[in-house]
Amino acid sequence: MKAPFVGALVLPPRVTEFKTGTSYTFSAEIVSEVFEDLSKRAVVYRAKGDTEWITTGSFDTTSYKITNCRFEKSGTLEVAVMSVDKSGNVGYGIITEISIAKDYEIILNGTVPTGGETGKTIVLPTATATDKNNVERSVTIKVEDVYGKSIPVTDNSFTPTEVGMYYVTYQSSYTENGENFTAKLEYTLVVTQGTGSGDEPIEPEPVKKGGCSSSLLSTVSLPVFVIALFAIVVIALRKRSVK
Repeated sequence: MKAPFVGALVLPPRVTEFKTGTSYTFSAEIVSEVFEDLSKRAVVYRAKGDTEWITTGSFDTTSYKITNCRFEKSGTLEVAVMSVDKSGNVGYGIITEISIAKDYEIILNGTVPTGGETGKTIVLPTATATDKNNVERSVTIKVEDVYGKSIPVTDNSFTPTEVGMYYVTYQSSYTENGENFTAKLEYTLVVTQGTGSGDEPIEPEPVKKGGCSSSLLSTVSLPVFVIALFAIVVIALRKRSVK
């Protein structure tokens, strides 16, 4: 099977300058592959002269675009769309050159978890920040619940006590020549009820109204059974009278 045929990368509109640390959305001019694995469609980039591609972004099945594309290298880069079929054959689109400017950015040393449980410590990845002049800057982590209440963070970790959504913010800022510069990354995670040590009694699941174990069914099932039994007897008697 041949590799997918991929057209040119469609640059996002109204973007005049690409920067490191910023997320972009791209699309492909055309992808000719019936058996494409859409979960693997992405944007690839590399510095001119390099042979290995770096993959970025994820395919959104609603908009049919490649979202959350971030470039970790500055300078002139070669970018293209990558497509993979169900057999693993890889196809690359037409290479486009774009210029990436170094910006004030925060780089995570890992991935922020998407969820957790009450009573259990959630460990957040550390982060580093460098400004557009490659000077390192400090990074702070703030965690808030859905009501805006700050949750204590110690050694990049926190322990949620309430079920719900939590907001994690990485932020770095500095002032230079009277001008304030800020870089920020924001994430959300969902905390569910913890299972505990396993000694707690498990509450029975409430029975839905009209379900198989509902009182409504028990009150209705007996008359229905009697009617069905009566119908069977009547049919049997009619068959005997016909003979």
